[in-house]
Amino acid sequence: MARLLDKQWEVIQKKTFTKWVNSHLMKRGLTAEEITADFKDGLKLIAFFEILSNKKLSAKIEKNPRMKIQMIQNLGAALAFLHDVCGVKLIGISAEEIHDGNLKLILGMIWTIICKFQIDDISEEELSARDALLLWCRRKTEGYRDCKVDNFHTSWQDGMAFCAIIHKHRPDLIDYDSLDKNNARQNLQLAFDVASKELGIPSLLDVEDLVDIAKPDERSIITYVSQYYHYFAANRKQEVAGRRIGRLVDFSQTTEQMKSDYANRASDLVQWIDNKNTEFRDPSLPSTLDGIQQAINDLVSTYRNDEKPPKAAEKLALEALFSNINLKLKSNGREPFTAAAGTSPANIQQKWEDLGQAERDREDALRKEFERQKKLDALKRRFENAANKLEQWISAKDKYLKTEEQVDSLSKAKERIKFHEGFYDEYESSRSRVKELKAIADEISSLGASDADAIQERVSRIETNWTGLHGSAEEKKENLKKKLEIQERMEALRIDFAKQAKLYSRWAGDTIDDLNEHIFGNTLAEVQQYKTTLDSDSAAKQQESATKREVLQQLWNQIQEMGITDLKYTVLTMKDIENRDTQINDAVTRRGQAYDEELKRQLEMEERRKAWAAKAQSFVDHLATRRSKIQELQGEPAPLIESIHEAYGEGASEGALLNELNASSAEMREMGINDNAHTDLTIPILNNRNARFGNWVKNYIQSLKDEQELKDQYSERVAKLLAWIDATIPSLEARAFDNTLEGAQSQSSEFHQYKAGSKAEVAAQKPEIERIYKTISSLLKKNARPEFEPAAGTSLEDIDVRWTQLEEQEKLKEEALNAELERQEKLAILVRRFNSDAEDLSSWVNAKATYLAQLEEIGTLFRAQFSVKQLEGYEQEHRGRQPRLNQLSQLAEEIRSLNYKDQEALDVKFTALKASFDALSAAADAKKRHLTSALEIQQRNENLRIEFAHEAKEFMSWFKETAERINDYNFGFSLEAVAQYAEQLEQSDKEIKSQLDGRVEQLERVAKEMKDNSITDNSHTNITMETIHGSQEQLRNELVKRRNEYERELSKQHHFEEVRKEFATEANTFVEHLGQQRQALESYAGEPAGRVEHINSVHQEGAGATVHLEKVTTTNQVMKSEGIYGNTHTSHTLPSLVSRNNQHNNYVNSLIAADSEEREMQERIRNQEELLAKAEAREALVVEFSGKARALNIWMEQADEQISEDIGESVAEAEKASQQFDTLTSQQSQQHQELKSLENMAENMKSQGISDFSGITIEELNERWNQSEAALSARRKQIDDELARQKENDQHCRQFADKAVSLDNWLKSQTSQLNSQTGDLESQLKSIQGQRAGVSQGHKMVAELEAEDTTLQKRGIQRNPHTDLTSRALKTQVEEFDKALEKQESALNAEIITKKNADVTPEQLNEFKEVYNHFDKDGDSRLNKLELKACLAALGDDIADSELDRVYAELDPEGQGINFERFTAYMQKRNRDNDSAEEILGSFKSIANDKDFVTEEDLRRVMPNDKVEFLVKAMPKYQELGYDYQAWVKQQYQ
Repeated sequence: MARLLDKQWEVIQKKTFTKWVNSHLMKRGLTAEEITADFKDGLKLIAFFEILSNKKLSAKIEKNPRMKIQMIQNLGAALAFLHDVCGVKLIGISAEEIHDGNLKLILGMIWTIICKFQIDDISEEELSARDALLLWCRRKTEGYRDCKVDNFHTSWQDGMAFCAIIHKHRPDLIDYDSLDKNNARQNLQLAFDVASKELGIPSLLDVEDLVDIAKPDERSIITYVSQYYHYFAANRKQEVAGRRIGRLVDFSQTTEQMKSDYANRASDLVQWIDNKNTEFRDPSLPSTLDGIQQAINDLVSTYRNDEKPPKAAEKLALEALFSNINLKLKSNGREPFTAAAGTSPANIQQKWEDLGQAERDREDALRKEFERQKKLDALKRRFENAANKLEQWISAKDKYLKTEEQVDSLSKAKERIKFHEGFYDEYESSRSRVKELKAIADEISSLGASDADAIQERVSRIETNWTGLHGSAEEKKENLKKKLEIQERMEALRIDFAKQAKLYSRWAGDTIDDLNEHIFGNTLAEVQQYKTTLDSDSAAKQQESATKREVLQQLWNQIQEMGITDLKYTVLTMKDIENRDTQINDAVTRRGQAYDEELKRQLEMEERRKAWAAKAQSFVDHLATRRSKIQELQGEPAPLIESIHEAYGEGASEGALLNELNASSAEMREMGINDNAHTDLTIPILNNRNARFGNWVKNYIQSLKDEQELKDQYSERVAKLLAWIDATIPSLEARAFDNTLEGAQSQSSEFHQYKAGSKAEVAAQKPEIERIYKTISSLLKKNARPEFEPAAGTSLEDIDVRWTQLEEQEKLKEEALNAELERQEKLAILVRRFNSDAEDLSSWVNAKATYLAQLEEIGTLFRAQFSVKQLEGYEQEHRGRQPRLNQLSQLAEEIRSLNYKDQEALDVKFTALKASFDALSAAADAKKRHLTSALEIQQRNENLRIEFAHEAKEFMSWFKETAERINDYNFGFSLEAVAQYAEQLEQSDKEIKSQLDGRVEQLERVAKEMKDNSITDNSHTNITMETIHGSQEQLRNELVKRRNEYERELSKQHHFEEVRKEFATEANTFVEHLGQQRQALESYAGEPAGRVEHINSVHQEGAGATVHLEKVTTTNQVMKSEGIYGNTHTSHTLPSLVSRNNQHNNYVNSLIAADSEEREMQERIRNQEELLAKAEAREALVVEFSGKARALNIWMEQADEQISEDIGESVAEAEKASQQFDTLTSQQSQQHQELKSLENMAENMKSQGISDFSGITIEELNERWNQSEAALSARRKQIDDELARQKENDQHCRQFADKAVSLDNWLKSQTSQLNSQTGDLESQLKSIQGQRAGVSQGHKMVAELEAEDTTLQKRGIQRNPHTDLTSRALKTQVEEFDKALEKQESALNAEIITKKNADVTPEQLNEFKEVYNHFDKDGDSRLNKLELKACLAALGDDIADSELDRVYAELDPEGQGINFERFTAYMQKRNRDNDSAEEILGSFKSIANDKDFVTEEDLRRVMPNDKVEFLVKAMPKYQELGYDYQAWVKQQYQ
């Protein structure tokens, strides 16, 4: 790789250097196509040296050299001229090497010449020259996008550096912004073309020299780049001229920008001041309190804190900017700046002061209006509160007076009359509130409120409504008296109706209880016999109810005529009586319906039994049909299994039918059906039969899977066998021979290997396929399945046919091989020699002797069969070798006939070989006996394996079927059936045990024989005797388990029978208990009070019946949970017993209710009389309490109104609020005495049971008093705290104002000093620096002011009456003042530096410093001569050596090196370009090539685009030829 790179650089260098050489030779019309050849005679080399040195070779040369010696002499003269005249020292190259075309040495020579004539003039040493050139490139490309020059190889590959250097000096030639560093080829080609065509720089490089190599050749690039350096160094004078004009452009742009900036900002500030002045002097003010408050906030907070401070800062900034402009103009000898009319700092200051006065005037107007609006707002709130309360009171009283009183009792009539008398007292007490409201309205009008007329109109409306209440009160009084008379007449009718209704209700209750007893019998026959008794009893009860109802209807009609709606002495109405009568009729109807339903239920139950029996039998038939249909399904196992799954559907249909039967069975149990004479089938029996059917399906599917597995094995093995035969026959049919003995022998060997190897292996598979076929046939026969029909072409007969075909082809193949081998061997006799054949046969004999001697262990039938087949292959091979032995014998005889000298040795060798060959037969016989014996053993073992596998599978199949049969624990579902099953169980156990032992013994026999024959594996099954014995033990356990399950079932059936008997006994006991209790209840004949007590003592809330019923329920739940169905010991069911108990309880409750109603009516009459007397006395107390409570509540409301008023925002307002509060607290003690009096009255009323206080309660009064008292206490503290807070706030406001005024005065003083600077630049700078040192005082004052402002903010002070100055505004002004000082100081420093370095720009100074430091290699801050030249070269100065000596002697007379100050002074002197008008004109003249106008193209060659754009826009046109630079310069210096 390194050599390849060297070769690439060598090619590139050769091409570059050749171009460079030609760039000089072309001056004499010469060219060098191939430097190694063209320099050979020395003539072009001499011309090249003369052109470079600009001198003539004086030595004699051969101008037409033909001989090598002549050429070498010319070359020697050339090298001497180069050394002696040109001063170039070459090392390691001679004339002979140039003549011989040593390319590396020739390139080295040219590089040395390039360094001398093109690069060393940049510096005296190559490294220094390279660094100088690199620094020059870096300086010229600095700042260009995607351009970083770090070296002379990879930094130039994308072409951006070449384009940047051209653009730096001639921006008109290349659009650098359009370049893309990813387009390297385009960039390079562009740079090379522009340099060649526009600058005359020859293209020493090609694009491929840079982009097609990882690291371009550094020397080639240095050679090419140095041409750029020399070209642009020659244009330095115009660059200097361009920089001089550029400084003038910079100055003009800067000053114009500063003036424009000042003008725009000053205009904006003046506009803002004028707009604010106009805004503040607008006399209009907001008409609402919120509007005034918002206007004040906008002024004090938003304007002073947010809007004004930036403007104040802008004012200071403008003053500083104005000063900076004039400073810059003055320092450059220009006229001072005059601002536009009205925008000078003095004008702005005057406007600012006017704005401050307008601001203060506006605040005073807003504050006065705020006080007026605040007072009006308070009065309006008082008026609104008082008017609303009075209007609400009038509205409530008007509503009360106009409301029709609902008087529904005598006591209510008297109560409402007494309550109405209290209204007149309340009416008189409200008169003062009307007068107070009028007074507030008058005061609002006096303050000139805009809505005063509306308020007066509202007062008038309230007075009118208040006066109208008195007339309404008189009308209500008369109406209440009339209602009292009506209530007295209605009371008598209520009592009479209550007595009659009570008697009827009791009779009706007894009758309904009788009718609600729906016990018609427990059997269908009993229910049918009850019909006659039912009809006669119903008719008698309906007639008696109609007679009693008619008497009550007459009394009810009178009550309705009087409008009586409340029957205080009874809860019964005529509707209740009618309902009772209807209930009797309904009860008769219900009893008839209940009878019909019971009859229907008995009939339905019988039908349900029949239907369930039919469904159960249908399910049994369904299972049989399903099994039959599944057995009818035919096909191969896989689709047949799918069909069975689809047909069986995971037993979904059976599950659905069983769910229906279960649901139907549950419904029957809920109906009380526990037996069924129409069938012996039950749910457990059906579940058992379904499970057996499911197991049969699963076993059948498993059998089919076994069948499919065997068929798959058969198909797979047959397919492999047939595929092998199909693949093998074509190879056997092939008869192509290569007509060589070796080929024939090779094929013969391969054939015998095939028969002993792959053929033997495949042949062993045939018996296994036959065994699988027999197993399949046996399984199909067992399951009554169709005979096995293998796929077409895969039957055993087909296999035999194909096998016969294979063997026929083998025979033909073998015959062909033998014939070919015989033919080849005959031919070989003539071309081969005995030893070769003998050696080959001997090798074969030895290998076979080893094979035959190995009597390997035979562990499997397959291995035995394979070994036998392998031996048969050997025998065939042995027979095939016999002719070769015979041929050897013939060959030996033929050799003997030729008198072979070593005949005796040959005979010995043949004799030994023949003996070894013959010995193979005996060894083969021995191996055959061994293998035959092993085959017999393995065949026997395999038969044992197959037998065991067959017996084991049969056993496991029998085991599964038997286990399922044993797990069928269906012993019967009654005690009788289970007992009878014992004999059948015993017989089953014996049969299974006998079969189990017989099958296991047979397997053990086979297993023992296998063990005796050391058989430990069995590929035909994974079942072992451990599995068999485990299954045997499992089956024995299942038998024991079944026996235990039978015993449990027998015990369970005995238990079920006992539970049935227990249920029957408990049901009969419950029925007897109800009968005895009813007999005891009906035998009582005493008073109602005693009757209820007797009923309760006998019935005891049904506790006795509940105990009996709970026992029955518990036993029934046991039967249900244990699955006990049917009960021959009783006809009672739980639902019928629950119904009997409910009817009995209803009967008892009716008895109690009738007696309770009678006692209740008597008690009501007594209570009503007592209540009427008490009501009149209590009403008087309520009225008195209500009046006094209202008066106290009014005082508390007025007190709340007063203490809710604002305290104020000043010390004076807070003191006034304190005086008003003292007056209010003086009234508090008198009102408290009134509250105590009301508490005593309330206590008395509560003791009498009065809870309705007809208005406010004593609790509400106390709560209101506590609230008012707390509010007064809080108000006292609030006023005192607020007064103290206002005094502290005022003190803080004064402190803030003092500090703000001090800071404001300091700012004014400092600003005035800043704006009045005089003297030279240094004096002004010293003054500014002094002020900057003092700014810390201003910042300290700001910090103190901000601390005071923070205190005001924390105390919530929004307005300071002592000043309108804000900390934010003053802080902004101090910060802006500090910035102005900093800017002024920077400007002065810049001007001073500019004056000190008038001949160079700051950029040039930075450039000088960078170059100086770069070439000060030893870091001693001194430059030697070489370093000085490198610096000048890097800065673009191409200085001659003689000039360099003079300059160095001038700058370093002491010989210690040149320091930076002297270097800078020299560069200033060298670049001196004073910016006078004459110098500027001279610079333009230089750029314009002495024309009186300059073109845009002239400018773009030496100046940046931005400055050219400025000049093109600023300079006037010159007769359409260019631009008039003289006119523009004149304008700049006026």
